[in-house]
Amino acid sequence: MRYALAAWSAILTLFVLITLQIPLYHWIHNRASRGGEGAVPSILWLITDCLLPVWAASPHILFILLIISTWATWGLIRRRPRSLHSTAAWSIAITVAVVSSVGVILLSLNFLSSFLTWGCEPTAFESVTSPNGRYEASVVEIDCGAMSSSNRQVLLTRRPFRWTSMSIFYFHGNPSLHLAWSGRTLTLTGDRNPSTMDRPPPDPILYGGILARYTVRSR
Repeated sequence: MRYALAAWSAILTLFVLITLQIPLYHWIHNRASRGGEGAVPSILWLITDCLLPVWAASPHILFILLIISTWATWGLIRRRPRSLHSTAAWSIAITVAVVSSVGVILLSLNFLSSFLTWGCEPTAFESVTSPNGRYEASVVEIDCGAMSSSNRQVLLTRRPFRWTSMSIFYFHGNPSLHLAWSGRTLTLTGDRNPSTMDRPPPDPILYGGILARYTVRSR
């Protein structure tokens, strides 16, 4: 019983942290869109800096917690202790066990689809580290074999947590791109006008404790 309760307590705590990301990012994005990074209090930048590794790792943490919950809850049902003699307790235990099992299956399928892309080889063209040393931005070209089209992306990583790496800009073909930092703001300069893109990048992009913007290179 205690293992199942501990697992679900941890799952609920993780859920609260994940849910916190939505209003926090929304508020910071609105302030930064109007007034830049200086419009956001330093304490909020620090909070997002610290929570980003947890947010990025949350699917894997949740997967482990659901495995523990599934094992502990089904074990509890098999043993049928006195605590499960009531109909309500039995129904709750069955529901928790089924939800945990479905969660494990869905996350397993998600991880399997990610595993299938591991054969893609990234080639880095430029890498720059933020002034505070917490973030690294890289222009990379992803090669997934002869059947894939060439593309260039900008990957952003919260150092030293490599699992936080995320593609924040994506371009078909091989455009000329250049990265530059100014405080917490990453500027990507390219030769393509956003109006010609299928999906123009939002302005700004918020990831962790940084802002990212795209500008067109002046001719």
